[in-house]
Amino acid sequence: MKRAPRHAFDSILLLGGTMSSTEQCLLVVGIDFGTTYSGYAYSFNYEYALDPLKINVNKLTRTSHGANFYKVPTAILFHRSRTDDQSVYFGNEAEETYADLVIEKESHNWLLFRQFKMNLYYVKNLSRETMLESACGVHHKALDVFSKSIGYFKRHLMESVKNEVATITMDDINWVITVPAIWNDAAKQFMTEAAVEAGIKKNHLMLALEPEAASLYCRILPVDRNEDASNQINASQPGTKYMTLDIGGGTVDVTVHQIESDGRLTEIHKASGGAWGGTRVDENFIKKLHQYCGQQTYEEFATEHPADRVELQHYFELAKRRTTNVLEGEWINIHIPYELKCKWNRSIEHSEYKWAGDKIRMKREVFEKLFESSIQSIINHLYELFKALQNLNIMFLVGGFSECRILQDAVKREFQQRVAAIRVPRDAGSAVMLGAVLYGHDQSMIWKRISRSTYGVGVWTDFDPKIHSPGKKCVVEGKEWCKDTFDTFLKANHTYECGQEIHKVFHPLKSDQKEVSIPVYISQNVEVKYVTDPNCKMIGCLRLEMPDTTLGKNRPIDVTFRVGGTNLQVFAIDRQHAETVQAQFDFLSHN
Repeated sequence: MKRAPRHAFDSILLLGGTMSSTEQCLLVVGIDFGTTYSGYAYSFNYEYALDPLKINVNKLTRTSHGANFYKVPTAILFHRSRTDDQSVYFGNEAEETYADLVIEKESHNWLLFRQFKMNLYYVKNLSRETMLESACGVHHKALDVFSKSIGYFKRHLMESVKNEVATITMDDINWVITVPAIWNDAAKQFMTEAAVEAGIKKNHLMLALEPEAASLYCRILPVDRNEDASNQINASQPGTKYMTLDIGGGTVDVTVHQIESDGRLTEIHKASGGAWGGTRVDENFIKKLHQYCGQQTYEEFATEHPADRVELQHYFELAKRRTTNVLEGEWINIHIPYELKCKWNRSIEHSEYKWAGDKIRMKREVFEKLFESSIQSIINHLYELFKALQNLNIMFLVGGFSECRILQDAVKREFQQRVAAIRVPRDAGSAVMLGAVLYGHDQSMIWKRISRSTYGVGVWTDFDPKIHSPGKKCVVEGKEWCKDTFDTFLKANHTYECGQEIHKVFHPLKSDQKEVSIPVYISQNVEVKYVTDPNCKMIGCLRLEMPDTTLGKNRPIDVTFRVGGTNLQVFAIDRQHAETVQAQFDFLSHN
């Protein structure tokens, strides 16, 4: 394929949420599939029209421990061989059922998976064959684990809304699943395929970036629960620049937006972040327990008493979210389950903690040290971002870990002079979930985004010895060509309008060519010269049959890059015969 001498350029955006590809439906459901906790919310179209914040948050089955913000632990239990829905448990039900099975010595045919979401971030070559390890050490396909989890929420939602609309069907519902902004294309495709396997049609599904969803929620909500309305900054004022930190269990995602005159949002800094969430603090706490009671003792407790292990996790979560007044004391109380207390050699004194009934009283400085690596990583990242940011009006802290006062105080202490206001919205732990519903009703609220990657096609261009490598020169029908040229459609770190297209025109390389192949590539580099450059990877190919060779090379092919939200859409049209083909991208194949 050769490139035409002139191109027509528009703009496109990649990897946000679908726009025109989803159907208009009666109901929008937002699923926040979190590392530590998960949940869903929904609203009908008529509710959104009356009040966008009239969002229903469904109470999932929980234990007697109380509030966890309408979410349950991200844990799933299912039978190895059964396929019926009755053999799938999620959240607290999964943990409690598994604990009963262990006690009754009947757990050998059951698989429990906890906090498995971040595997999609850490696995280098994510594929449909990627495996996850269960609590008992058995490996199972990750795609099936995620699909069963999404299927649980789908069934729960259908049972709930049928009490309101008895005739509702899956075709009446659009689904929004949130994903971290730092996830790559493979992880996003994996989540999409898991949802489709769970029975959600592609044209009723979209993905939303977690901090972007939270950003939509923050901008229309009175924010600080500790201030009255007269003291609150107007987050919907045109020209307002604000940062959203989605600080969850696994990841910390950061987006920065500016509100335009029509109320839509423009991304003014590329979404960024890292794996610095609250689970890092949890891991540090477990390491402390290993020091205090012995690693073998703790691991025996966790294996033999899974319900008590979950209880310990819950009590530590409460300690993480305690108020500043409590943290100003010298000691922090953490409840220890009876079974672990019995295994603990309490005769050994330790300088970092002491016993008080069924609690250990940990020294405050030791407790705060557990947060240090996570908080410092967040602060270091924010300092890097502020090198390129000026006149920021508001910083929002959302996500479950954002409700930790130690974290809040550290961020405010470091950045209160750099931003006009730092705010924690109401229901910060649910902001992503609620924002996902808002996004599902109106994706046009996001006007411009910044591309994380560079996309283009492989073409042959006129060979120029001044700029092209000699090894790339080829002669076809008496003409010198440069092969493997990367023709850029979209550049990393550049801003593009949502929903626009890029159009280019190409021609066959040979007069008698009856088929044209147009390979599509991705690179993390801003500038790409050849498709053979490092970090450049082919993600799909357009193949167009052109059997009529009457016009020789003068057979124009129109190529269009179109944004379909999370899915980049690329079309090629044989102008002579109006035949259209679409590229199919597969980020999960590594052949």
